[in-house]
Amino acid sequence: WSAAIGETRLYTVAQGSLSVWTLGSSVRKEVSIALQVEPPITLSPDGTRLALGGKAGEIEVRSTSPPFSVLAARKGVWSRENHPGKYRAGPAFSADSRILAVTQGHDVSLWDTGTDTWRGPLVRPAHGGTSPWSSEPTFSSDGRTVRISDTNCVVWSFDVNTLAAVGAASICDT
Repeated sequence: WSAAIGETRLYTVAQGSLSVWTLGSSVRKEVSIALQVEPPITLSPDGTRLALGGKAGEIEVRSTSPPFSVLAARKGVWSRENHPGKYRAGPAFSADSRILAVTQGHDVSLWDTGTDTWRGPLVRPAHGGTSPWSSEPTFSSDGRTVRISDTNCVVWSFDVNTLAAVGAASICDT
């Protein structure tokens, strides 16, 4: 299962269902919605959207307000069945909650959920290696770069507009 915590709600995904819990002096289950997707789940920084990833290569962006409807959806994003054993981290929203970085194995792609534009994958230099990504991507506060680490302990920075690597740093002790 997976969870995301908002200001007044807790969102959980387990056994094919999104549950929304109201937080306050007591916790109560508000609603349970059947899903075609599974964890991971990510709450947007502005608290208005949930991104949910699925085992069949689907990703949904849902509203965090009732009736929690699907705002955008993509199929064929990733698949555990087609890529067994590869790393897959949760999706990550940019600070403005518009762009979603999605990782799988060796690829990171960016999805502008406002225009439904899909771009990627981010491109490492030829000498940069081909290790799978091992962490969730994170955006800079200004949204101009996205950072992610690989299984060789290197943190990469990419320009969101050009998708090119703009920096890398080793974070492992040698």
